[in-house]
Amino acid sequence: MDLLESGYLFYRARQYDIRGREYLRTNGKYFIIDTGLRRNAVGRKDGNYSNRLEDIVYVELLRRGYTVDIGKLNGTEIDFVARKLDETLYIQVAYELPNNTHETDNLLNIKDNNKKIVITSRYYETTQIDGIPIIYIVDWLLSDK
Repeated sequence: MDLLESGYLFYRARQYDIRGREYLRTNGKYFIIDTGLRRNAVGRKDGNYSNRLEDIVYVELLRRGYTVDIGKLNGTEIDFVARKLDETLYIQVAYELPNNTHETDNLLNIKDNNKKIVITSRYYETTQIDGIPIIYIVDWLLSDK
């Protein structure tokens, strides 16, 4: 993996304990720079669309100048903790919104005033749940924020 990282084919995101404000001693998570390479290696298998979407969001956050980590809070995972200067952004990525509020509940458990969003690959009429914006991936990619 070190060779793939040094060749800029994969990026490693470390796990960050949001409550303790420190990095955890785990392997973290790896994201591929080109989803086409992933498809070539794995084949045309259906499913696992959420991981592909996470790869796209991760690379875009890096492109926008954020430092990106995987958040942990009380045993739950926050897909991304993105930081740039004095800005912190918490992001959950979902291929489609589940019938429950799992994605937003994880974000609502973070007790600070930083921005929280859910990015989804499907367009929904619902633009927010409990005050957390639900953003279609295409709209997010085209925005400058």
